[in-house]
Amino acid sequence: MSQDNISHRPARFQPASRRTGESAETPASIFQDAVNADVVHIEQAGAGVVEAHTVNVSQGGIQTARAEVVQIEQGGIGQANAGQITIAQGGVGMAQARRIDIQESQVGVMAADTVDARSVRTGLLFARQVNGDVQTVITQQTAAIFALISGLTIGAILLLLRRR
Repeated sequence: MSQDNISHRPARFQPASRRTGESAETPASIFQDAVNADVVHIEQAGAGVVEAHTVNVSQGGIQTARAEVVQIEQGGIGQANAGQITIAQGGVGMAQARRIDIQESQVGVMAADTVDARSVRTGLLFARQVNGDVQTVITQQTAAIFALISGLTIGAILLLLRRR
């Protein structure tokens, strides 16, 4: 990765061409498709795919982020893969990291070695160690019940189809 810093801010935004030494600036309403830099700051803007060592999102959004460190404050990411993810009052569709620190946020699917949480909702959680308050929609019991009911339903349908 290059040693560039890319910032997406409300009034102005530094596009990928800035990394090559050009001084062009464009309005922040432009959605940056792909960003590859050492440090990326996104504030009240968005990006498609971001690959960086450090990604900071404040009141913005990213489709996919791959980084060593991802920090989200009142923003969202569709899919985040990182060593460390910190989320404060934000949301992530799918978060995968060695460590996730999260407060007052929602995540669809969360997978980590360690999760430190406060007031968190998640659809599905995979973690070796969980510290704090996490409300999981799909627990082991609901998953087992769903699997049992699905198996019985599919079995009944196959049995009915064989009789025809």
